Amino acid sequence: MESASIVKEGDLGDAFYAILEGQAKAVNRQGRTVNRLLPGDFFGEIALLDGGPRTATVVAETPLVVLELRRKGFLRLLDDDPSIAAKLLEHAAAMLRRLERPLSA
Repeated sequence: MESASIVKEGDLGDAFYAILEGQAKAVNRQGRTVNRLLPGDFFGEIALLDGGPRTATVVAETPLVVLELRRKGFLRLLDDDPSIAAKLLEHAAAMLRRLERPLSA
């Protein structure tokens, strides 16, 4: 449903999501859009990996079709296919680099 929150910042996370169709945005506590999510993008991995709260609210901008994977299945998938864990680490590193970039060049 458009404008519906899929996950909310601060909530405990127990699922990982991959967008199959549609578009969403990740917003911070101040309501600032910090990321746009398109088909093939995913979210929810941080809370699953570290057990902490969600780092952003994800809101549907269009009707969405998402794949939801609960913690147990997510962890089993990482155990079964280490290349997925490597891809998640690459993704996390890219996010850190983007956050560390100076605002003005």
